[in-house]
Amino acid sequence: MYIDLTIINAENLKQKAYITFYFEGVRQRIYSGRAVGLMIFPNRAKTVKVRVKRLEALKRALIELVENESYPYVAENGSKEADKVILLLKRLKENTGSLGKMSEHQLQELKLIQESLSSLIACHVK
Repeated sequence: MYIDLTIINAENLKQKAYITFYFEGVRQRIYSGRAVGLMIFPNRAKTVKVRVKRLEALKRALIELVENESYPYVAENGSKEADKVILLLKRLKENTGSLGKMSEHQLQELKLIQESLSSLIACHVK
């Protein structure tokens, strides 16, 4: 799927920079990586060079997410809160094996929370 991502205001440090694109007919504006679960903050950069690098990194990450069909804010009910929970649940499923620093009890608790939230979301999304 081809989507044209455009960087806006990269050269002016006094204005917020963002990446804009249309996804399934809806305009998206991404100001930071937080929207997709990444720690990329272009608007906190002190120089234009650093800001442009961060925006390019964010753009590459967005392209990868869209191409892999895992762009997180596509929900039937349009609730960003529900989308965030769904994203957290996906990450928990993906990263359960790599959470080696957590005890077995903590992992079991996380799985119980995941199951509870999944059933709660399933009831409200339909």
